[in-house]
Amino acid sequence: MELEGGVWSSEATNPLNDHFRVRLHHCSSDDYSGSRGASAATGGLHFQGSNILTAVLQDLVATFGINRAESLVLAGTGAGARGVGH
Repeated sequence: MELEGGVWSSEATNPLNDHFRVRLHHCSSDDYSGSRGASAATGGLHFQGSNILTAVLQDLVATFGINRAESLVLAGTGAGARGVGH
């Protein structure tokens, strides 16, 4: 998938043009904030978005050393934007 424009732009006018960017697909169905197994209370659904985000960040630390970054910017659209708020 080609990601162009907005936060993905490498143009000088983008304040994030020199940032390392990672795209997390929207697939957790809980705004990347849940951590519950399936139960009657969840309608039999698993909510593991918090664990997904934690695993991604741990991988980025181990692979790219992002724990040494001077800043970290989280951005999202739609339900992903709600996840940023959480």
